[in-house]
Amino acid sequence: MSLPVEMFLMFLFFLFFFSMDTVSQGSDPTGGQFSFNGYLYTDGVADLNPDGLFKLITSKTQGGAGQVLYQFPQKFKNSQNHTVSSFSTTFVFAIMATRKTAAGCGLSFNISSTKGLNSSASNRSVSVEFHTAKTDGKDVNEVAINVSGLDTYRNNSAGYYKDDGSGFEDIEIASGAPIQVWVEYNNSAKQLDVTMHSIYTCKPKTPLLSLRKDLYPYLLEYLYVGFTSVGSPTSSHYILGWNFNSTGPVLPIAHSRLPKLPDEKDRSLSRKILAISLSISGFTLIIVLVFGVVFYLKRKKFLEVIEDWEVQFGPHRFTYKDLFIATKGFKNSELLGRGGFGKVFKGVLPLSSIPIAVKKISHDSKQGMREFLAEIATIGRLRHPDLVRLLGYCRRKGELYLVYDFMPKGSLDRFLYQQPDQGFVLLLWTQGTFGYISPELSRTGKSSTSSDVFAFGVFMLEITCGRKPIEPRGSPSEIVLTDWVLDRWDSGDILQVVDEKLGHKYLEEQVTLVLKLGLLCSHPVAATRPSMSSVMQFLDGVATLPHNLLELVNARKIDGGFDALGEAKESPGASSNTFSSVMTESFVSGGR
Repeated sequence: MSLPVEMFLMFLFFLFFFSMDTVSQGSDPTGGQFSFNGYLYTDGVADLNPDGLFKLITSKTQGGAGQVLYQFPQKFKNSQNHTVSSFSTTFVFAIMATRKTAAGCGLSFNISSTKGLNSSASNRSVSVEFHTAKTDGKDVNEVAINVSGLDTYRNNSAGYYKDDGSGFEDIEIASGAPIQVWVEYNNSAKQLDVTMHSIYTCKPKTPLLSLRKDLYPYLLEYLYVGFTSVGSPTSSHYILGWNFNSTGPVLPIAHSRLPKLPDEKDRSLSRKILAISLSISGFTLIIVLVFGVVFYLKRKKFLEVIEDWEVQFGPHRFTYKDLFIATKGFKNSELLGRGGFGKVFKGVLPLSSIPIAVKKISHDSKQGMREFLAEIATIGRLRHPDLVRLLGYCRRKGELYLVYDFMPKGSLDRFLYQQPDQGFVLLLWTQGTFGYISPELSRTGKSSTSSDVFAFGVFMLEITCGRKPIEPRGSPSEIVLTDWVLDRWDSGDILQVVDEKLGHKYLEEQVTLVLKLGLLCSHPVAATRPSMSSVMQFLDGVATLPHNLLELVNARKIDGGFDALGEAKESPGASSNTFSSVMTESFVSGGR
């Protein structure tokens, strides 16, 4: 059975009607009051960032349009009493444009009956539009209220009226700065107000635009709310926050929770980078200053003074830094001993690895600068295989340093007077060194070759007997070394004075020669002492000692004793000239 044509057409009409995306009550879970959340519908080039920032224009070449709406329609009027509810919304947007174009760009808040960019323009809607462009050399920067079906059009330059009545403050829509807008409809006053301001200022009391009109004829019962944006290739549009209430005042937006714009993110990142860079630079500067101060103090620590008189002395001048490194900072572990001037340290030169001995003169040394200079002037010019060579010196802040060849086998003092169980090897007879320079013993304080011979004679006795020249704790006959040796010679057993540590590992003829020659060299009468060339001839066996040597040596016991100068006083029947002539004759007869 066929259906009547009227019923078939009615069926097609209802099928078409329900297939269209028309407004229905739906099931809004927010009850007409919501904030920017996930219940959103997008169309065109709109895009939602993960941080909640809505970017409505994303085209980089052709511009385009984008739309974002709340997913559920909102109820605006009551058909029974023919009234529109008081509604309000506030949102924060930003338009970032590198330059204005003739076509311009814009953003609008829309109350519309349909979703989608392709909806018919004849649909009922109310919109608040923000438009910026550059036409005929003039900048367009305005806000407008547009109600479909209403010939009245409200527009004004973007900005706000100051509360103090001082005038109007312009706002550049496309400046990139966040702008907050309030759209509020009062049902009692039948008035739609639009207010805008920077998010950094309070909401002005006076609206920018006001439309006194009952919106009941121009709105449907249920409508969609959201934003539509039309842009250019040189602009980007953003919605940062949005609150809406279909039945009364809207809640304010918490500015502290707004997402950052890309430019603000870049600036924030730049500020962070700048802060980090400044921090690193500051830290680096502090490190440089610290190292600079340390370097200065270290350099000051090794600072030395060179005076003109130092050039004439000849020996090499060492830097304090090299000596400091060589001796490991003059540590006690490198201490070799103490001398008349001060401490002596072992060291190794950093570049050449040559072992050295460094004599550090004490500040409280009684010998002082004059002796220091004398030692440099005298020893620095001496070059002899049997002498400890003075390599150089250093002077710093009143501290005096002498650098000598290092004696790896230790000093003669240690060989003679240290016990074998203390780690020292016994000094054998074949190892006694001829050429040791002793201190001046002349009572006049004037050095001479004869005084050197005297010191050398005492030295020969010292190394042969293994004892010091003066032994205060010895018996009366053994206090003075020379007297003790002479006494033993008179007794006929001169070899009794030989160092016990030598045992019998020596030649008696050689030891006897050294002992007798030592007594002759240390004779108290200067004229009796042989010259050093004669001493070497005796030791080398080229010459022989005089036959009356004991008589010559015993002459130190002449009547009258010795005066303060160490010379024999004249007495009846004897004089120093007699001993001189005898000594000269003996040397000549001995093959001198």
